[in-house]
Amino acid sequence: MEFVRLMKVEAKRLLREIRYYRFDQVISLFDLLLLCLGIFTGMGKDLFPGQSVFYAWVGMILWRYAAVGLQTACGIVQKEIRLGTLEQLMLTRCSFEQILTARVLVRLAAETVKLGAVSLVIGWVFRIQPDGEMSAAVAFLAILLFLAGVAGMGYIIAGVSLLFKKADALVNAVSYFTLFFTGAVVPLSLLPQGFSLPARMLPFCWCVESIRAAAFGPQLLGLLGVSCLWLLLGLGLFRAALLRLTEKGSSAQY
Repeated sequence: MEFVRLMKVEAKRLLREIRYYRFDQVISLFDLLLLCLGIFTGMGKDLFPGQSVFYAWVGMILWRYAAVGLQTACGIVQKEIRLGTLEQLMLTRCSFEQILTARVLVRLAAETVKLGAVSLVIGWVFRIQPDGEMSAAVAFLAILLFLAGVAGMGYIIAGVSLLFKKADALVNAVSYFTLFFTGAVVPLSLLPQGFSLPARMLPFCWCVESIRAAAFGPQLLGLLGVSCLWLLLGLGLFRAALLRLTEKGSSAQY
């Protein structure tokens, strides 16, 4: 119940921010549309024979979720340290992990609205047809598992931000890598062989392959294993960084 209340508080705070900064939100939506149009225009349909262009479209949406999740987790920690309010958050009834998770989930929910609008435009411009064999239940479960893995990656980024105060460059590096070298947008078969193993260690290609398989099979099990690994690793590293920060007493230093 406490986490639900926290989600409501964060949702109200984000809605106030959206209403107050309407102009920035409109430009942000246009910026996202330009980015997605650029990706598909630059790559072209020839890169994705048959229905695979639809899965590149899905991969682009997954990448955007991950990028927003990582940027949000990093930004929250950096902002609280910069404002000197991190210690106050650590003394609230909710744990810092819960606060971070609630803010990221609310931000992803808002991003879903933007992605929905942009995806409709992209689908119309490039005439992308959904795969008729896709299973809605499998796709929904795969995306949930994918978000769990992304949450783990977000915790790692947040932990790095706690220790080093600023991790924007790391967020950008991870974001660009996941966009082009994980099989989410560009097929793995077209990438150098050396990228196959790193791609398999991330939830992106597993999620796309699970949706493509449209069945509760080995792809979904692989996604479950990879996402759980990242979630547990992320939580462990984040708590270790938080403990280290407390021991050093540097939570107010930026």
